[in-house]
Parts: sequence; C-alpha cells; structure tokens
Amino acid sequence: MFLPPNAGTNAAFLETLRLTLVHETRSRGGTPNGLELAFATPRRWLLPGKTITVRNAPTSFGVVSYTIVRTNRTILVTVEPPRIASPRALRLRLRLPHGTTITRAVMQGRPARRDNTDTFTLPPRAKRVQLTVTVS
Repeated sequence: MFLPPNAGTNAAFLETLRLTLVHETRSRGGTPNGLELAFATPRRWLLPGKTITVRNAPTSFGVVSYTIVRTNRTILVTVEPPRIASPRALRLRLRLPHGTTITRAVMQGRPARRDNTDTFTLPPRAKRVQLTVTVS
C-alpha cells in the first residue's frame, strides 16, 4: 500500500511539505485568521549557501510568496503577503542550524523584534516585507 504510485501517499507528502512552508491558523469557529511561514522547515535548510523559495502558494487570503536566502552570516528574507485579504497575524520563523544565533535583525529599515523561537511578526498589509538578519 505504501509503494508508489499511490495517490494517497503522494497527497500526504505534498500536504506535509505545504505545512512545512505555509500553515494557516484558524479561529475557534474554523475561519482562517493567520499565516505561519517556514515554521517547520528543517534546520539544515538554513545552512550557509541555502535558499528557501515559495512562489504563489494559495491560501484563504490569496497567494503568498517568500524567499529566504542564507549567505555566510546574513539571511535575507523577502515576503509578498496575500493581496486579496490581510491575515490577522503573519509570522515567519527562522529555524537556524544548532549553534547559530541571531545577533541583529532589521525589518523595513527598523530593528525587528522576535520571540524566543526566532519568530518574527510581519506587517500583513505591506506590499512587500524585507527582513535582514545577521547571525553568528
């Protein structure tokens, strides 16, 4: 049952990949109220020289796109939030490799705050969000 071709297994893999990259949060009533980006990406995906790119991922709010590019000590993030409707919460998590810490973060030219899980709250109504993170 688990060997390809198996449409159920393929669908399960694709759904897991999607939830790794784009996850919709819902209210108690079941209506969508937020987006979580890159919340479950493997830490190795943010090693130096790696890039994570999501283009035109459909959500209940419209399509969302983002790119995370890691060079040696810098991570450049560009997010294009949905344009149809703004989610209440738009958050991005940088799951860094073990031993890597964030030393500085700038969003839209201003210092960016994050929580203890390296999760940034992004402005959901912006046309484009740019975040630059320095790591050590």
